[in-house]
Amino acid sequence: MNKPRKKVGRPAGFAGGAKNLRLPEDLVQMMVWIARIERRTAAQVVDPLVRREVERRYAELYPVITAIRKAEDAAAVASGLSPAPPLPELPTEEPQR
Repeated sequence: MNKPRKKVGRPAGFAGGAKNLRLPEDLVQMMVWIARIERRTAAQVVDPLVRREVERRYAELYPVITAIRKAEDAAAVASGLSPAPPLPELPTEEPQR
């Protein structure tokens, strides 16, 4: 007798918090050395280097992202799965100095 297939929700990567990201090995090694010498975490090294550009591109693509998310959530609900957690909020403009 066959067992019924277990319904699986969204992958854990959609939840908040820190996540793994695959990067070229040489870049990772450089970041690890910088973090080690400066006594910081790799995240503390990378965040200020990439955040502004990632936020800019996220804001630029936000209409497309929300359309895709809406379609994915509708498909998930139709399949009996839960919709994904909310999207990250759009970044706000920093005051000019």
